[in-house]
Order: sequence, then C-alpha cells, then structure tokens
Amino acid sequence: MTAQKFELLFQEAYNKLNQEQKAAVDTLDGPVMVIAGPGTGKTQILSTRIANLLYQSVADPENILCLTYTEAGAIAMRKRLHELIGAGSKNVSIHTFHSFCNKVILENPGVFNTFSEFSIADKLDEYEILDSILLKMASSNTLFRPDQNYKSILGRILGLFQTVKKENWNVEELKLDIRKVIDDLEFQPQFIYKRKTGKFEKGDLKIRELKIEELKFQQTISALELYKEYNDQLRVNGLLNFNDLINNVIREFGNNNDLLSTYQEKYQYILVDEFQDTNGSQLDILNLLSSYWDNPNLFVVGDSDQAIYRFQ
Repeated sequence: MTAQKFELLFQEAYNKLNQEQKAAVDTLDGPVMVIAGPGTGKTQILSTRIANLLYQSVADPENILCLTYTEAGAIAMRKRLHELIGAGSKNVSIHTFHSFCNKVILENPGVFNTFSEFSIADKLDEYEILDSILLKMASSNTLFRPDQNYKSILGRILGLFQTVKKENWNVEELKLDIRKVIDDLEFQPQFIYKRKTGKFEKGDLKIRELKIEELKFQQTISALELYKEYNDQLRVNGLLNFNDLINNVIREFGNNNDLLSTYQEKYQYILVDEFQDTNGSQLDILNLLSSYWDNPNLFVVGDSDQAIYRFQ
C-alpha cells in the first residue's frame, strides 16, 4: 500500500472523530488528559494522534512512546496504528509498563548487569518462599499459628507485598503510618459507646472491638516486617517478580541521570492508555520520564468510572 493511500485512511479515521476528539488529536504539544467512557474510541484517539504527530512531521516514530495497561491493549494499538501509517508503526515504541521497563533493562546490561542472573518468579515460587519464612517465626509474632499452617494467609500477605511494590511505598514509613492509626483508634466513634449499655457507660471504650481492630493492624505490621526477608529470599533463589522490573528501573532512573536523560531525549512524546489504572510505581516512571520539561508532551486517556483500584 502506498504512503498516499495510508494518508487517505488516516484522513478517513480523523473525519470520523467528533469535535472533542479532534481537539485532542490536534493538540500536538503540552500535557493533555482525555476522559472518555467505555466504547468511545480511546484506542482510536491514541492511534490517530500518533499518526497525526507523524504526518505533521512533529516527531519521528522513534521519539514516541505509548504505554498501555495490558499486552492485549498493546497489540490492539499496534494493529490500529499499522492501519493508519503502515510499516512506520514498527518504530513506535508501544509497550505495557512492565515490558517497557524490561526493554530498558535489556538495553542497558552494564547498568542492570545482575538481571541476567534472574528469572521471573511464578506464584508457586513466591508461596513456597513466604511459607518457609513464616514457619521460622517466633511464637511471640502476631502472625504465629501453633499448628504451623499458614496457607490461609499466604495469599493476603503476598497481596500486601505486591501492593507495596506496585505503589512503590516505603515500608518503614508505612509501618509508622499504621502505628499512628493504631494510636488513634481509641478516639474513633465506632469504638466508643454512644449511650449506656449494660455495665458500660456512655463514653466508655468498646475494649473488645478495639483489641480486635488493633490486632488486624499489628498483624499488617508483622507482615511488613517480613518484606525484606521475602525479597532477600527471592534474590537468593535467583528470582524477581514483574513489579521488581519497574521498581529497579525507577531506582536507576533516580540515581543515574545519564540513563534517565537518554530516555527523556529519546521519548519526546509519551501517550498512556487506561490512565485510571496507573498505580504508584507506574506513575513514578511517567513522572521521571517527563520531569525534564515544564510542559511535557504527555497525553493520557482514561475513564475514572472504570478504575480497578477502589481507593481511586
């Protein structure tokens, strides 16, 4: 297919956009946020904007980075973009956050030299490592079980660890925050009698309920105290998980200005699909990549009503 034919296909796609979508596609520079519901053509907007950047000669394909939430999303974006610009679509970087960070690691073996020794952990690997740690716990630990059966809590603790990694939280700061919550529990209305109840007077503490709630938070702290050993054991076994890929790139971008500058210079236009699902570590990647400019060319598309994280 000729270049002229692809341009005609692009123009047809552009003409199908509504006024607001065209405004988003035509805003070539500076930050842009598009809020759109399901079935409103978010992939179409992103692919058409990328094509417009290229047809307007604003950027070369190599200078564009498009980040999506899933591999399926990346494949769909690549296919749609190929329909609009042809073979040039191969030179546009379209990745999930994980695959982008893996690309950075593979492109910089001197910086990330230890990663060649590691493989990605599967669920069974992580369960076995955590279980071995729990089995060595002291009886004074709030997570300790006399029967040494920890199957019921393995998933919850690993879920906590994954959240810490996804949000790139500092574990020590998190433990301090939880202790502050514990100290504040006795002042919370749900733990204070509103009226005289049996032997308890109005204003008395609901001691039993308070102790149950305190134990939950103490167990969370106990789980977080296992976090370092869990990660150490992953390394000993030559394992990493997907979130480690992102967090290690965040660390190196933060410590190695030459490395960060290389990718800031390369990717002058950054687009993000399903932005509502961006977690803390992914947002850190975006902030680092765009931090050089006062008004970065950052284009994000999402739907707040479809956020998968309850706290958002």
